[in-house]
Amino acid sequence: MNVISRHKFAASGFRMVRFAAVGLSLLVARSANAGLIQTVEGPGAQTSSAKDTSVIDFNNLPTGDQSSLALDVSSSLTAKIEGKFSINPADQYGGAIDPSNKDQSSNYFAVKEGDVTLKLSNAQAYFGLWISAADKFNQIAFFNGDKQVGSLTGTGEFLSALPKEYLGNPTPDFQGKNTEENYAFVNFYAQTKEDEFDTIVLTNLPGWTVFESDNFTFSTELQAPPSGTELPAPAAVPEPSSLALLGLGGLGLAINVLRRRRQMLK
Repeated sequence: MNVISRHKFAASGFRMVRFAAVGLSLLVARSANAGLIQTVEGPGAQTSSAKDTSVIDFNNLPTGDQSSLALDVSSSLTAKIEGKFSINPADQYGGAIDPSNKDQSSNYFAVKEGDVTLKLSNAQAYFGLWISAADKFNQIAFFNGDKQVGSLTGTGEFLSALPKEYLGNPTPDFQGKNTEENYAFVNFYAQTKEDEFDTIVLTNLPGWTVFESDNFTFSTELQAPPSGTELPAPAAVPEPSSLALLGLGGLGLAINVLRRRRQMLK
């Protein structure tokens, strides 16, 4: 599938709760990096068009709740996953097609609430995943050591701009279900060594949703993304001096934000 859209985004948009949790040093560092190039595959695509990739598809793993998982992704890459997550059998919310099983949908990765960290054994220049049933509570952040190099929110400017062809589950077993949410394979390309990442944090903010995804895809090769249509850049990140002023009050603000979210959801 051809990539239809892309934009370069700064390391912005990650939630205030994480700001308070990781401390002021991360707040200051995160605005200085150039960021990643983000693209999306064509409607219905569940795999990547990037070169020289290795994939975690979750198909041969036992289903159920887990808190830690170590996986051999390739001969040169291992991934340790930690946090509250589950491996779920396919349903209308997730489970990409398994080509080895007569094109039937299969297991997918789910984050119910909080942060789940993928710690990689070595830095990667590319990551892609099929995000299914994307919603505003879903977030991804990329780190090179302590430095954040990019982020994505589930209904942020990028995914919200996708055309209606991305709405609804495209897999044959559940085709056309859940038509109010986007299903898209999203790519993240580093363009320099400084933008490579060794840690990926998947977050589902408190709410009544789940962050569903599948086909985690990695590459160490710096490569140019396929051409596409530029999307508007996200809002500017505050200057480091402004962020510093928020340091002591960040935790209280984050708690108040979450309280308001819960009240709005009741």
